[in-house]
Amino acid sequence: MMNIKSAVENLQWNAEHHYAHIEAKHDFIRAIAVQFELGYTDFRFIQTALLSANMDDKYRAFTEAYEDFYQYESLFAMRGLEEYQMKYGDKLSDFRQAKDNLLKILETLI
Repeated sequence: MMNIKSAVENLQWNAEHHYAHIEAKHDFIRAIAVQFELGYTDFRFIQTALLSANMDDKYRAFTEAYEDFYQYESLFAMRGLEEYQMKYGDKLSDFRQAKDNLLKILETLI
């Protein structure tokens, strides 16, 4: 299988730091958008590596976990804190669970 270690580590960092940023209700900063875009590229790279290695179960688990986390992270990255708060302000525990699940799945990939 292709070496995905750095891509996994990037997504782990993004998940932890972006969640903490949003949890603290910090305003949007440009760095989040850049990290978000690079993280999405890492997501696609990991998917490609898992598919090419015929790791279908890991591919499905990883994709599902990332997409669950993505719904929260992407709204903040694309629309900012105010719109995030309007839609998900009362769902921080769901976001935390999505983050924790993604981190758990990522850990199994390295």
